[in-house]
Amino acid sequence: MAARVKYAVNMTPIKETTFEIDYTDTSIADVSGIAYNYVNTEVGGTLGGGDEVTATQATLNGYASGAAAYLTGNAGSIVTPSNCKFLFIKHTGKNFVSASAIGVENITNELTITTGSVQIASLGAGGAIILPKPASSATFTLGNTVTAINSVDYYCAVEYVSIGQS
Repeated sequence: MAARVKYAVNMTPIKETTFEIDYTDTSIADVSGIAYNYVNTEVGGTLGGGDEVTATQATLNGYASGAAAYLTGNAGSIVTPSNCKFLFIKHTGKNFVSASAIGVENITNELTITTGSVQIASLGAGGAIILPKPASSATFTLGNTVTAINSVDYYCAVEYVSIGQS
């Protein structure tokens, strides 16, 4: 069996509403104003898909020996390898300390991912994006507004992996 990367994605659109009910019977608990969540009826459920990409994994950036090489959300960049087969980018939700360590501060400001002047995505804490077969040698720039905690400025730590084929 060939070397490969398996991936899957899914989404469920959730709507929220509140109901105002006029009760004439005072013995009934008033649930007016309580928020109710439900699946958007236009879609009616969860959408998802998955696939796999054949890749020799000759070039793998972002990890080594099971350890992440973190990037800063403060104008960090990712350049995809030649013949790139897969790119994964995640906003860790924690502050960047170094390429080998993330901090304990919660960073909730969104991480933007751009290539050239085009914004590809904006990720909240814990959010991730995958790009199967992105352009080779493409530059993805990371942007995260500063979070000040106890007068110290922090940026989010970004976890990523790019996989190229020989």
